[in-house]
Amino acid sequence: MNAYYNLGLALLQLDRFDDAVYAFDQALEIDPTNTLVLYQRGTTLMHIKHYAEAVADLDNVLALLPQNTGALYNKGIALFNLSRYQEALVAFDDAIEQNPGLVEGWLYKGITLNNLGMLDDAIAAFDKVLILNPRHAEAAVRKGIVLVTLCRYDEAISILNRALEEQPDNDWAWCNKGIALSAIERFEEAIRSFDKALEIKDRKSVV
Repeated sequence: MNAYYNLGLALLQLDRFDDAVYAFDQALEIDPTNTLVLYQRGTTLMHIKHYAEAVADLDNVLALLPQNTGALYNKGIALFNLSRYQEALVAFDDAIEQNPGLVEGWLYKGITLNNLGMLDDAIAAFDKVLILNPRHAEAAVRKGIVLVTLCRYDEAISILNRALEEQPDNDWAWCNKGIALSAIERFEEAIRSFDKALEIKDRKSVV
């Protein structure tokens, strides 16, 4: 089992995900309930977008190790990618219960809540990310977008400016800042924001 498992880990380092899954398959033929291998196969399956299979492997891990934070979090990500948002939310909540400082768990909880239309709760989750990591640009941008949706434009501009301090080349932040500025009729500034977003997007497309 160890040889197949370690082979799988080596293949992962080379981004040979299909080959890594095959190696983990062989390891599990020998030891079907090995949680380490099940976890690695589950997370590797996510790399190749086999999310339903990944959920099955992570559920098998959790049947044996119900408090495994990594399995709970990655199960949430897999469910999210299957658009099973309510189930994903439960998984993220369970992961956060095990590790309240899990920044990415709070982030994806916020994203999931946003997708479910629970916008105030999404903001609260993004705020938690920003308490844990005040320089987390993605959380700031996502909070800004929700604030734009709620027509809270001044707050949106403020948090998007905070995001841009950390990531000046975030075209998403510039675009949504432009939307907020347009909504409050600050059109010259909005045009500059949109121009900046387009400049960054064009530059990225060339790279």
